[in-house]
Amino acid sequence: MARRTILIIENDISNSKILQGVLSENNYEILEASNFKDGFSKLQYYKLDGIILDCLMEGKSGFDFLKKIRRDSKISKIPILILSKKTEDIDLILGLEIGADDYMYKPFNKRELIARLNSIYRRIEIDTQKNERILNLGNTKINLDSHMVYKNNIEIQLTPKEYKLLELFARNPSKIFTRDELLNKLWNDEVAYTSRTIDMHIRKLREKIEVDASTPLWIETIRGYGYRFKVY
Repeated sequence: MARRTILIIENDISNSKILQGVLSENNYEILEASNFKDGFSKLQYYKLDGIILDCLMEGKSGFDFLKKIRRDSKISKIPILILSKKTEDIDLILGLEIGADDYMYKPFNKRELIARLNSIYRRIEIDTQKNERILNLGNTKINLDSHMVYKNNIEIQLTPKEYKLLELFARNPSKIFTRDELLNKLWNDEVAYTSRTIDMHIRKLREKIEVDASTPLWIETIRGYGYRFKVY
C-alpha cells in the first residue's frame, strides 16, 4: 500500500512531535501547519490523504476551518480527525455534524489514534467500492469507471487497447473468443490489422497481469481457435 500523507494542524510543539512520531512509525508521510492559515495554504498545494486538526488554536475555532474545507469541492472529501482538549459532548457532536470523520480528546492514546485512522480509511474504501464498479481477478482489480487497473494494489499502465481487451475478457469469463471476433470488437473496420495484432496484444497484456507470462493463469490459449479468460 502506498504511504498516505497526513497534514497535522497543531500549534502545541510537544503534541505535534508526538503525532509525528506515531504517524512516522506507522508509515505515514507528514506535513505540518502551526495555524489555520498555513494549514489551508498547504491544502491548496499538496495532495493529502487526511488531516489531524486541533480544533482550537490562537483563540480561533477549528470548526470554521472544517466548514471551509467541506464547502470547497476540490478538497471536501479529505478525511479529518479532530483532536481537542475540550471535554464537552456538544463540541464532539458539533464537530461530527459539521463533517469531521472522527473526534479524539487530548491526551490521546497512540494505538487508539492509529486504530481510528485505519477505521476511517476502511469506511472510505467500503464506500468507494459501493459507488464504483469493480472487477476483482485474483491479485488484479479493474475499476470499470476510472479504467484503472491494479495488481497487488499497485496501478499498472495499460494501453487503451490492452484495457479494452482485458475488460472484454473479464466481462465474459470462460467465453472463447476467436481472433477474428476480438479484431471486430476492438478494431472494428480497421482492416489493416491482422490476427497477429491480437497475439501481440495478448502477449503484452499477459506480461502485465500474469504472475508468469510464460505459464498464464488468466488468459488461456485455445489452440486453433483463440483465447479464453479462465475462472477460478
